[in-house]
Formats: sequence, C-alpha cells, structure tokens
Amino acid sequence: MGGWHNKPDSPEALLLGGPIQENQDLAQSASPIHYVSADDPPFLMIHGTADPLVPFGQSVELQKKLEATGVTAFLIPIENGGHGRFRIPDLDQRIGNFLDNQLHEGDKTIDLTPIPAASPQR
Repeated sequence: MGGWHNKPDSPEALLLGGPIQENQDLAQSASPIHYVSADDPPFLMIHGTADPLVPFGQSVELQKKLEATGVTAFLIPIENGGHGRFRIPDLDQRIGNFLDNQLHEGDKTIDLTPIPAASPQR
C-alpha cells in the first residue's frame, strides 16, 4: 500500500490511532481476513479491478480464505471499476439471484463473469 493509505489522516490511521507503519500489528488485527471462520455466512463481493482505495487483490485473498475455510464466497470483478457506486443493471440481477438463494432457498446461478464498468470510475 502506498500514497493515500500511508498518510496520518487516512481512514486506516484514524481507525488505528496512528499511521499503519507504526501500528502494523494493530493493522493486521483490523483486517477481516483474520476473522474468517467456518460458521460465516455466504459472501458476495463486488470489487472494481481499478479501485484506488482498496486493492482488488484483497478481495481475491479474502475469497480464497473463505473458500479454504468452507464458506461459500462469490467475487464479481468490475473491470476497470473504481471504488463502489456501480450502476450496472446486470449486476443488480446477480445480486438479486444471490439474495434469493440465501433468503428464499433459491437455486439461481450466480454469474461470476467480470462486468465492464459502465462508465469511467474513480
């Protein structure tokens, strides 16, 4: 991580009470990947591959950890997508299928094919 994440007023530094570099153990303990357990509910992650704030690789690693622990985990990449605010009709359908499967015992397919960002993202 570099740039924004290393600043003393970054969200991470505010959460930890100081810069990440000075609080590395605390930063590790704040990461959700360290709290994965077999009794976690299914996950649906949607992440822009060009996210400037949260590296896409963090979602890939979380998905791997969840699956290795026996937790169902889906990751839908948004190609060249930035940080959130995805307005993509196809994505709405995929989210609906996931929720239907979880809340109503549905058996709908979750399409994990990457989706191109609808417009330039930041």
